[in-house]
Amino acid sequence: MLVGALDFLQRDVPEILVDRFPEQDPKQVTVRVNGEQKTFPVERVDSPWTLRSTLQDIFRFIQPRLQPVAAKDVARHLVEIEMTATNGMLYTLDPHSVLLDVDSYKDMRTTTQGKFGGLGIVIEMDRKGRILVKKPMPDTPAMRAGLRAKDHIVRINSESTINMTLQEAVDRLRGEVGAPVDVYIERASAPAAKKFTIVRDFIHPPAIDPAPRVLTVPASAGQPAAKIGYFRVISFSANTESDLNRALAMFEREKVKGIIMDLRAILVDCTTRPRRWPTPSSSQGFSCPWSAWAGHSARTSTPLATATPRSRWRSGQPELGQRL
Repeated sequence: MLVGALDFLQRDVPEILVDRFPEQDPKQVTVRVNGEQKTFPVERVDSPWTLRSTLQDIFRFIQPRLQPVAAKDVARHLVEIEMTATNGMLYTLDPHSVLLDVDSYKDMRTTTQGKFGGLGIVIEMDRKGRILVKKPMPDTPAMRAGLRAKDHIVRINSESTINMTLQEAVDRLRGEVGAPVDVYIERASAPAAKKFTIVRDFIHPPAIDPAPRVLTVPASAGQPAAKIGYFRVISFSANTESDLNRALAMFEREKVKGIIMDLRAILVDCTTRPRRWPTPSSSQGFSCPWSAWAGHSARTSTPLATATPRSRWRSGQPELGQRL
Protein backbone atom coordinates (compact mmCIF):
# COMPACT_ATOMS: atom_id res chain seq x y z
CA MET A 1 0.00 0.00 0.00
CA LEU A 2 2.88 2.36 0.74
CA VAL A 3 4.35 1.70 -2.69
CA GLY A 4 0.94 2.32 -4.29
CA ALA A 5 0.65 5.67 -2.49
CA LEU A 6 4.13 6.72 -3.65
CA ASP A 7 3.47 5.60 -7.22
CA PHE A 8 0.37 7.77 -7.40
CA LEU A 9 2.18 10.72 -5.85
CA GLN A 10 4.99 10.73 -8.38
CA ARG A 11 2.46 10.24 -11.19
CA ASP A 12 0.24 13.18 -10.22
CA VAL A 13 2.58 15.64 -8.44
CA PRO A 14 5.26 16.81 -10.93
CA GLU A 15 7.89 17.79 -8.35
CA ILE A 16 7.86 14.39 -6.59
CA LEU A 17 10.03 11.51 -7.79
CA VAL A 18 10.38 8.14 -6.06
CA ASP A 19 13.40 5.86 -6.50
CA ARG A 20 12.69 2.27 -5.56
CA PHE A 21 14.85 -0.69 -6.58
CA PRO A 22 13.36 -3.76 -4.88
CA GLU A 23 15.76 -6.13 -6.64
CA GLN A 24 18.75 -4.23 -5.18
CA ASP A 25 17.51 -2.89 -1.87
CA PRO A 26 13.90 -3.77 -1.01
CA LYS A 27 14.25 -2.25 2.47
CA GLN A 28 14.13 1.44 1.50
CA VAL A 29 12.76 4.05 -0.90
CA THR A 30 14.20 7.42 -1.84
CA VAL A 31 11.88 10.38 -2.28
CA ARG A 32 13.06 13.42 -4.29
CA VAL A 33 11.28 16.78 -4.18
CA ASN A 34 12.60 19.75 -6.17
CA GLY A 35 16.21 18.60 -6.09
CA GLU A 36 16.27 17.44 -2.44
CA GLN A 37 16.08 13.80 -1.47
CA LYS A 38 15.66 11.57 1.56
CA THR A 39 15.71 7.81 2.02
CA PHE A 40 13.05 6.09 4.14
CA PRO A 41 13.16 2.52 5.51
CA VAL A 42 10.17 0.40 4.49
CA GLU A 43 11.09 -3.07 5.72
CA ARG A 44 8.94 -2.73 8.85
CA VAL A 45 5.84 -1.38 7.12
CA ASP A 46 3.67 -4.39 7.84
CA SER A 47 0.60 -2.97 9.61
CA PRO A 48 -1.76 0.03 9.42
CA TRP A 49 0.13 1.69 12.27
CA THR A 50 3.58 1.45 10.71
CA LEU A 51 2.11 2.45 7.34
CA ARG A 52 0.60 5.57 8.93
CA SER A 53 3.81 6.60 10.71
CA THR A 54 5.95 6.06 7.60
CA LEU A 55 3.61 8.11 5.44
CA GLN A 56 3.65 10.87 8.06
CA ASP A 57 7.45 10.95 7.90
CA ILE A 58 7.36 11.11 4.10
CA PHE A 59 4.77 13.91 4.08
CA ARG A 60 6.80 15.90 6.62
CA PHE A 61 9.67 15.78 4.15
CA ILE A 62 7.52 16.55 1.09
CA GLN A 63 5.34 19.42 2.32
CA PRO A 64 7.90 22.20 2.85
CA ARG A 65 9.61 21.37 -0.46
CA LEU A 66 6.57 21.54 -2.74
CA GLN A 67 6.21 24.24 -5.38
CA PRO A 68 4.71 27.35 -3.73
CA VAL A 69 1.04 28.05 -4.36
CA ALA A 70 -1.15 31.01 -3.43
CA ALA A 71 -1.92 31.19 0.28
CA LYS A 72 -5.64 30.63 -0.33
CA ASP A 73 -4.86 27.40 -2.26
CA VAL A 74 -2.41 25.79 0.19
CA ALA A 75 -4.97 23.79 2.17
CA ARG A 76 -6.73 22.55 -0.95
CA HIS A 77 -3.41 21.59 -2.57
CA LEU A 78 -2.39 19.51 0.46
CA VAL A 79 -5.76 17.78 0.55
CA GLU A 80 -5.40 16.89 -3.14
CA ILE A 81 -1.99 15.33 -2.45
CA GLU A 82 -3.40 13.34 0.47
CA MET A 83 -6.29 12.17 -1.73
CA THR A 84 -3.82 11.08 -4.39
CA ALA A 85 -1.83 9.01 -1.89
CA THR A 86 -5.01 7.48 -0.44
CA ASN A 87 -6.26 6.46 -3.88
CA GLY A 88 -2.87 4.90 -4.58
CA MET A 89 -3.30 2.73 -1.49
CA LEU A 90 -6.88 1.83 -2.40
CA TYR A 91 -5.81 0.84 -5.90
CA THR A 92 -3.55 -1.90 -4.51
CA LEU A 93 -6.59 -3.44 -2.79
CA ASP A 94 -9.22 -2.94 -5.47
CA PRO A 95 -8.74 -1.07 -8.77
CA HIS A 96 -12.47 -0.25 -8.82
CA SER A 97 -12.42 1.70 -5.54
CA VAL A 98 -11.71 5.42 -5.31
CA LEU A 99 -11.92 8.04 -2.57
CA LEU A 100 -14.03 10.89 -3.92
CA ASP A 101 -13.25 14.52 -3.26
CA VAL A 102 -16.12 16.90 -2.54
CA ASP A 103 -16.61 18.01 -6.15
CA SER A 104 -16.50 14.44 -7.48
CA TYR A 105 -19.00 13.32 -4.87
CA LYS A 106 -21.39 16.13 -5.84
CA ASP A 107 -21.01 15.19 -9.51
CA MET A 108 -21.77 11.56 -8.72
CA ARG A 109 -24.84 12.47 -6.67
CA THR A 110 -26.12 14.73 -9.43
CA THR A 111 -25.61 11.99 -12.00
CA THR A 112 -27.15 9.12 -10.04
CA GLN A 113 -30.12 10.80 -8.37
CA GLY A 114 -31.84 11.09 -11.75
CA LYS A 115 -32.75 14.78 -11.59
CA PHE A 116 -31.09 18.18 -11.22
CA GLY A 117 -31.79 21.86 -11.78
CA GLY A 118 -30.83 22.77 -15.32
CA LEU A 119 -31.90 23.63 -18.85
CA GLY A 120 -32.34 20.24 -20.50
CA ILE A 121 -29.53 20.20 -23.05
CA VAL A 122 -26.56 18.00 -23.83
CA ILE A 123 -23.43 20.04 -24.54
CA GLU A 124 -20.06 19.09 -25.98
CA MET A 125 -16.81 20.75 -26.99
CA ASP A 126 -15.66 20.63 -30.62
CA ARG A 127 -12.07 20.53 -31.89
CA LYS A 128 -11.92 24.31 -31.95
CA GLY A 129 -12.71 24.48 -28.23
CA ARG A 130 -16.21 25.82 -28.79
CA ILE A 131 -19.06 24.75 -26.53
CA LEU A 132 -21.92 23.43 -28.65
CA VAL A 133 -25.41 22.17 -27.98
CA LYS A 134 -25.37 18.51 -28.96
CA LYS A 135 -29.13 18.21 -28.53
CA PRO A 136 -31.96 19.62 -26.42
CA MET A 137 -33.92 17.08 -24.38
CA PRO A 138 -37.65 16.77 -25.13
CA ASP A 139 -40.10 18.76 -22.98
CA THR A 140 -37.44 20.82 -21.19
CA PRO A 141 -36.83 24.57 -20.77
CA ALA A 142 -34.16 24.50 -23.48
CA MET A 143 -36.46 22.83 -25.98
CA ARG A 144 -39.31 25.23 -25.19
CA ALA A 145 -36.96 28.23 -25.50
CA GLY A 146 -35.92 27.14 -28.99
CA LEU A 147 -32.32 25.92 -28.55
CA ARG A 148 -31.19 23.63 -31.34
CA ALA A 149 -28.51 21.05 -32.02
CA LYS A 150 -25.19 22.62 -33.15
CA ASP A 151 -25.98 25.96 -31.49
CA HIS A 152 -22.71 27.60 -30.40
CA ILE A 153 -22.87 28.92 -26.82
CA VAL A 154 -20.74 32.07 -26.89
CA ARG A 155 -21.70 33.57 -23.52
CA ILE A 156 -23.37 32.52 -20.28
CA ASN A 157 -24.80 35.52 -18.44
CA SER A 158 -22.00 38.08 -18.66
CA GLU A 159 -19.17 35.59 -19.12
CA SER A 160 -17.63 34.59 -22.45
CA THR A 161 -17.16 30.87 -23.09
CA ILE A 162 -13.79 31.42 -24.79
CA ASN A 163 -11.23 29.25 -22.92
CA MET A 164 -14.05 27.94 -20.69
CA THR A 165 -13.89 24.20 -19.98
CA LEU A 166 -16.88 21.94 -20.44
CA GLN A 167 -17.19 21.45 -16.68
CA GLU A 168 -17.08 25.20 -16.06
CA ALA A 169 -19.92 25.65 -18.55
CA VAL A 170 -21.93 22.95 -16.79
CA ASP A 171 -21.38 24.61 -13.41
CA ARG A 172 -22.69 27.93 -14.77
CA LEU A 173 -25.70 26.48 -16.60
CA ARG A 174 -26.91 24.25 -13.80
CA GLY A 175 -28.38 25.86 -10.72
CA GLU A 176 -31.41 26.45 -8.55
CA VAL A 177 -34.77 25.47 -10.00
CA GLY A 178 -36.69 28.64 -10.91
CA ALA A 179 -33.57 30.77 -11.39
CA PRO A 180 -33.05 32.29 -14.87
CA VAL A 181 -29.85 32.15 -16.89
CA ASP A 182 -28.96 34.13 -20.02
CA VAL A 183 -27.48 32.01 -22.81
CA TYR A 184 -26.09 33.72 -25.92
CA ILE A 185 -26.21 31.57 -29.05
CA GLU A 186 -24.49 31.85 -32.43
CA ARG A 187 -25.99 30.06 -35.42
CA ALA A 188 -24.79 29.72 -38.97
CA SER A 189 -28.14 31.08 -40.18
CA ALA A 190 -28.08 34.19 -37.94
CA PRO A 191 -25.90 37.30 -38.40
CA ALA A 192 -25.34 37.90 -34.67
CA ALA A 193 -25.54 36.13 -31.34
CA LYS A 194 -29.04 35.74 -29.96
CA LYS A 195 -29.90 35.97 -26.28
CA PHE A 196 -32.08 33.29 -24.67
CA THR A 197 -33.25 33.80 -21.09
CA ILE A 198 -34.13 30.35 -19.77
CA VAL A 199 -35.59 29.51 -16.37
CA ARG A 200 -34.05 26.39 -14.85
CA ASP A 201 -36.31 23.47 -14.01
CA PHE A 202 -35.93 19.93 -12.73
CA ILE A 203 -34.34 17.84 -15.46
CA HIS A 204 -34.93 14.08 -15.50
CA PRO A 205 -32.44 12.75 -18.06
CA PRO A 206 -33.42 9.42 -19.60
CA ALA A 207 -31.36 6.36 -18.72
CA ILE A 208 -32.22 4.80 -22.09
CA ASP A 209 -31.39 6.84 -25.18
CA PRO A 210 -32.42 6.74 -27.97
CA ALA A 211 -35.89 5.38 -27.27
CA PRO A 212 -36.26 1.58 -27.32
CA ARG A 213 -37.18 0.23 -30.72
CA VAL A 214 -38.23 -3.01 -32.37
CA LEU A 215 -36.05 -4.37 -35.17
CA THR A 216 -37.23 -6.89 -37.76
CA VAL A 217 -34.92 -9.75 -38.61
CA PRO A 218 -35.69 -10.94 -42.15
CA ALA A 219 -36.55 -14.55 -42.80
CA SER A 220 -33.69 -16.89 -43.64
CA ALA A 221 -33.34 -20.55 -44.57
CA GLY A 222 -35.64 -22.45 -42.25
CA GLN A 223 -36.24 -19.42 -40.01
CA PRO A 224 -39.25 -17.09 -40.23
CA ALA A 225 -38.95 -13.32 -39.83
CA ALA A 226 -38.82 -12.22 -36.20
CA LYS A 227 -39.05 -9.09 -34.08
CA ILE A 228 -36.08 -8.17 -31.85
CA GLY A 229 -36.25 -5.47 -29.17
CA TYR A 230 -33.25 -3.16 -28.79
CA PHE A 231 -32.44 -0.53 -26.18
CA ARG A 232 -29.28 1.35 -25.19
CA VAL A 233 -28.59 2.19 -21.55
CA ILE A 234 -26.53 5.37 -21.19
CA SER A 235 -26.51 5.76 -17.39
CA PHE A 236 -27.25 3.99 -14.14
CA SER A 237 -29.39 6.39 -12.12
CA ALA A 238 -32.64 6.60 -10.21
CA ASN A 239 -34.43 6.64 -13.59
CA THR A 240 -32.92 3.43 -14.94
CA GLU A 241 -35.39 0.95 -13.43
CA SER A 242 -38.52 2.81 -14.55
CA ASP A 243 -37.11 3.36 -18.06
CA LEU A 244 -36.19 -0.32 -18.26
CA ASN A 245 -39.66 -1.42 -17.14
CA ARG A 246 -41.27 0.73 -19.84
CA ALA A 247 -38.97 -0.73 -22.49
CA LEU A 248 -39.73 -4.32 -21.44
CA ALA A 249 -43.47 -3.61 -21.35
CA MET A 250 -43.29 -2.26 -24.89
CA PHE A 251 -41.35 -5.32 -26.08
CA GLU A 252 -43.93 -7.58 -24.45
CA ARG A 253 -46.76 -5.83 -26.28
CA GLU A 254 -44.85 -6.21 -29.55
CA LYS A 255 -44.27 -9.92 -28.82
CA VAL A 256 -40.57 -9.77 -29.63
CA LYS A 257 -38.60 -13.02 -29.86
CA GLY A 258 -35.46 -11.63 -28.28
CA ILE A 259 -34.01 -8.49 -26.67
CA ILE A 260 -30.63 -6.78 -27.08
CA MET A 261 -29.49 -4.63 -24.15
CA ASP A 262 -26.65 -2.35 -25.25
CA LEU A 263 -24.36 -1.40 -22.34
CA ARG A 264 -21.38 -0.14 -24.32
CA ALA A 265 -22.03 3.52 -23.47
CA ILE A 266 -21.70 3.01 -19.70
CA LEU A 267 -18.67 0.79 -19.50
CA VAL A 268 -15.29 2.40 -18.74
CA ASP A 269 -11.86 0.79 -19.02
CA CYS A 270 -10.80 -0.35 -15.54
CA THR A 271 -7.13 -0.61 -16.50
CA THR A 272 -6.85 3.19 -16.20
CA ARG A 273 -6.26 4.18 -12.60
CA PRO A 274 -9.16 6.37 -11.50
CA ARG A 275 -8.41 9.86 -10.19
CA ARG A 276 -11.97 11.16 -10.13
CA TRP A 277 -15.40 9.63 -10.45
CA PRO A 278 -16.00 9.10 -14.17
CA THR A 279 -18.33 11.78 -15.47
CA PRO A 280 -19.75 12.61 -18.85
CA SER A 281 -17.24 14.55 -20.86
CA SER A 282 -16.84 15.56 -24.48
CA SER A 283 -18.22 13.79 -27.52
CA GLN A 284 -15.61 11.04 -27.52
CA GLY A 285 -17.12 7.59 -27.98
CA PHE A 286 -16.02 3.98 -27.86
CA SER A 287 -14.57 2.21 -30.86
CA CYS A 288 -13.73 -1.09 -29.22
CA PRO A 289 -14.95 -4.52 -30.33
CA TRP A 290 -17.83 -6.07 -28.43
CA SER A 291 -19.50 -9.39 -27.87
CA ALA A 292 -22.96 -10.50 -26.86
CA TRP A 293 -23.67 -12.99 -24.13
CA ALA A 294 -26.99 -14.82 -24.16
CA GLY A 295 -28.98 -14.86 -20.95
CA HIS A 296 -32.36 -14.28 -19.45
CA SER A 297 -33.73 -11.23 -17.70
CA ALA A 298 -35.24 -11.62 -14.26
CA ARG A 299 -38.13 -9.44 -15.48
CA THR A 300 -39.01 -11.27 -18.69
CA SER A 301 -38.86 -14.79 -20.08
CA THR A 302 -37.72 -13.47 -23.48
CA PRO A 303 -34.10 -14.36 -24.33
CA LEU A 304 -31.77 -11.43 -23.63
CA ALA A 305 -28.38 -10.63 -25.20
CA THR A 306 -26.10 -8.00 -23.63
CA ALA A 307 -23.80 -5.95 -25.87
CA THR A 308 -20.60 -5.02 -24.01
CA PRO A 309 -16.96 -4.27 -24.91
CA ARG A 310 -14.68 -7.28 -25.09
CA SER A 311 -11.90 -6.06 -22.77
CA ARG A 312 -11.80 -5.59 -18.98
CA TRP A 313 -14.33 -2.99 -17.97
CA ARG A 314 -16.16 -1.52 -15.03
CA SER A 315 -19.43 0.36 -14.89
CA GLY A 316 -19.25 4.14 -14.86
CA GLN A 317 -20.94 6.93 -16.73
CA PRO A 318 -21.17 7.53 -20.47
CA GLU A 319 -18.97 9.79 -22.55
CA LEU A 320 -21.87 11.30 -24.45
CA GLY A 321 -21.58 14.99 -23.68
CA GLN A 322 -22.57 16.85 -20.53
CA ARG A 323 -26.27 16.75 -19.73
CA LEU A 324 -27.59 19.78 -17.86
